Amino acid sequence: MDSREPNEGSAGSTRMLWAIVVVVSVLCGSLGFALARSFAGPRISQHCQSNELDRLKARKVDGSAMAAKSWYFDLGPVVANLNDPGITRHAFVALTLEIAADIDQDKGRVFLDKNSTLLTSWLTVYLAGLPVQEATGGQNLNRIQSHILDAFNEKLFPDSEPYIKRVLFKEFTIR
Repeated sequence: MDSREPNEGSAGSTRMLWAIVVVVSVLCGSLGFALARSFAGPRISQHCQSNELDRLKARKVDGSAMAAKSWYFDLGPVVANLNDPGITRHAFVALTLEIAADIDQDKGRVFLDKNSTLLTSWLTVYLAGLPVQEATGGQNLNRIQSHILDAFNEKLFPDSEPYIKRVLFKEFTIR
C-alpha cells in the first residue's frame, strides 16, 4: 500500500470542502441581497430613476416648458376591503393624477403605465388599513388625498421635486 494515497484523498476532500464553502457563501450572499431588496419594498433605483427622470422632462422653449399646462393621467380603479372587523366593507377608488408640465406627456404616460402596478398595489394596501370612520367625510378624504400624493411622489420620484401636483378622486365609494 502506498503511503501517499491517504494524503491524496485528504487533499481531494479538502478541495471539495472548500468548493462547498464557496458555493454556500455565494448562495447566502445572494439570499441576503434578495431578502434586503424584498424588505426594502419596491422602489425605482436612484441611478435609474434620475436618468429616467431626465428623459421624462419636457423640452424647454425660452425658459418655459413646451406645454404650459399640467396634464392628467387616469389610474385604474382599485377595490380594497376596509379594516373593519366583523363587517365586510369595500372601498372602490378611481384616481386621476395631475402631472406637472415639466414632464413630457408622451414619455410620462409610458413611465406611469409602467409603474401603475406599483401605485395600485400601494393604494390597495393603504386603503385596506383604513377603518370606515377614517375613509368617510370631507376632512378624511382630503387627508387621504394628501397621503396618496406624498406616497406616489416618493415612490416615483424619490430624492426629487414632486411631479404629481394633485390627486383627484374620480370616484370614492364605500359599499
